[in-house]
Amino acid sequence: MPRLFRFSSLIFNLLRKLLFVWVRSEIKGADREELKLDPDKPVCYVLQYSSLSARLVLEDACQRGELPSSQAPLKLGNDEIRRSLFFLYERAGNWFRKRQSPTV
Repeated sequence: MPRLFRFSSLIFNLLRKLLFVWVRSEIKGADREELKLDPDKPVCYVLQYSSLSARLVLEDACQRGELPSSQAPLKLGNDEIRRSLFFLYERAGNWFRKRQSPTV
């Protein structure tokens, strides 16, 4: 495992723990058994916007629901994508005037 990946995972988990000092989330809907996920197929998560807090909440829900991590690499055939997470909209503009535009 690359050294940078371990460091970024450590920071990510620290931020997740810090966020949940103030935030409570509730998982509604199907549980792991009802979803009937095939362990041999990849799981991909999609969020509307790219935000750190949404990613932290998603990762916490993955851990509590015993689902594959959203931070784990996504293997598609011979290719590997850095994370199993995609966003519908990406940020456009400068630091102070960001707007969302479709990723497609």
